[in-house]
Amino acid sequence: MTQKITLRPWQEKAVETIAQALCVPHSLVAVNACVGSGKTFVPFEAIVNFINNHKDDKTFHTFVCPRIKLCKQQAKEAEKLFKDRGLNVAVKIWNSDSDDVGQRYVNGNEFWDSTDKHILCVICDESLWGISVLKNTDGSKKEKSRYERFVQMLKNNETYKRINGIIAYDEAHNYKTKQTFMFGEKKCLGVK
Repeated sequence: MTQKITLRPWQEKAVETIAQALCVPHSLVAVNACVGSGKTFVPFEAIVNFINNHKDDKTFHTFVCPRIKLCKQQAKEAEKLFKDRGLNVAVKIWNSDSDDVGQRYVNGNEFWDSTDKHILCVICDESLWGISVLKNTDGSKKEKSRYERFVQMLKNNETYKRINGIIAYDEAHNYKTKQTFMFGEKKCLGVK
């Protein structure tokens, strides 16, 4: 059964702004609001709208959290919202505490289970931007950015006709050293 949730006026405006931004590839929207105001609901609602606009397509979305515990909490919230909206969305958690993504590699196959039409990946920021230390056969060590794997996964989505939709950063103020990395020099569309 689909449950209708009433949005606050500012949330409606934020969701509308995100929908407009999605008409332009690689658009950015920053949502700033106080704790407990419903910021997290806004990108989830935008994902619902994106999926409803791409029902016949396979889609992929990312929700980045600063802590593993928060990843689990946000994944549960997302699953509940999608279920309430009557949407079948696979919610995967990607971090050191999960086997949802595990050690999958992209080797000429789709990264995701192809039976999942719509996917939300909740990823811990360290799993996105951290460094993995790899051991070479001679015993030496090599550092590799985990972000490269994420970018490869996005490219793999395109290869297998999965639309890369929304990337949301929960508590983005925690990523001060990553702001330029996340947004480049682009200007964000403001919600007033």
